[in-house]
Amino acid sequence: MNYFFRRLPLSVKLLLISLVPLLFLIYVFVELYIEKTQKVTLLQGYLTRIDQSADMAKLIDALRLENRYSYNYALQKHHQDKMLAQRPQTDSIISRIHQYKDPALKEFTQYTFLADLKNIRNNIDSARINANGVMHYFTNTIFRLNTLNQVSAGANVYLQNIYPDLVAQRLLSEMTTYLGILGANVHNVLFTRAYMVETLIGSLGVHQVYHTYEKELQTKAPPQTYAAYQQLLQNTALKPTIQYIDRLFQTFKFDSTYNAEQWEQTYTTALNELRLLQQKVLNNVDAETTQLYHSEQRQKNQSIIVLIIAITIAIVVVAYTVAVISQMLKELKRAAQKIAKGKSGIRVRKESNDAIGSLAESIIQIGRSNIELSKAAEAIGN
Repeated sequence: MNYFFRRLPLSVKLLLISLVPLLFLIYVFVELYIEKTQKVTLLQGYLTRIDQSADMAKLIDALRLENRYSYNYALQKHHQDKMLAQRPQTDSIISRIHQYKDPALKEFTQYTFLADLKNIRNNIDSARINANGVMHYFTNTIFRLNTLNQVSAGANVYLQNIYPDLVAQRLLSEMTTYLGILGANVHNVLFTRAYMVETLIGSLGVHQVYHTYEKELQTKAPPQTYAAYQQLLQNTALKPTIQYIDRLFQTFKFDSTYNAEQWEQTYTTALNELRLLQQKVLNNVDAETTQLYHSEQRQKNQSIIVLIIAITIAIVVVAYTVAVISQMLKELKRAAQKIAKGKSGIRVRKESNDAIGSLAESIIQIGRSNIELSKAAEAIGN
């Protein structure tokens, strides 16, 4: 190995020496590029999940509307035109969610009661299902879909800044679902005036869980998000909705504050307000994640540019260094060849204090010695 290396030309040896730091430089930048690529891919996945969550929220809203129209149709034969118009919109959102190809939602219609949607609609149209059956089906479906509608940062360090917003939108989504169940149950009782106490007893757990989500929202949500929720409680239809529901579960008696139509309008407006807040928080998450994604994408592209520039500079510096050293050695070689032929007055400059400089100094000394020997020989000859 030593023999082989010694036989290599000097330029090759210099290139081999420079190759080690160059390879290390490439390795560092490749690792950086891989890390950036993984981060960008991860953020892209979260953006897709956020879009998917938004579509799932739209599906829940569409089912809630279809439930409302279907329930009224089954109960009073009202809103048939709205019910029939809503169905294609619901189907369109289901189809759009299927297009995400997300393993977490693989065949989601098969285990979220949506597989029975067509049969339920046929039964509604042919009056083979009563209003309670309609309410029961859509409530279960909405509740089940809401369990799939979650976007969580988990332990991902890249998304820790938006983690509170992710938690807040999940809690608001849960609260919307539970409030929808409570509102629908109260509406059913106000319309039928039957099973009042039984309905309240059966809904007690839902009411309690809703308020636990309120407390969790206060603990985990960003201050501005919880403040926005408090504004809803003070200035929108959410205030009378929650007050009326709380009073029902305190007294277990229905009063004459609302009739069925008034209550439906009130709690539906409250649901919309709560859903808008949840959507606003989700949009903030989307905006922050998108900003982070574009920032990482730019850094990824910049790392490629920096790598190319660094490698180019390294190659230029190495090539220039090899060329300069080779040129200096060629000059010394020509000077040595002239001295070997007996020529004198050879001009050689010592330009550095290294091995090449020492070699140049030695050639200069040999040149001087030759001149002195030439003078001595000439004197002897004379």
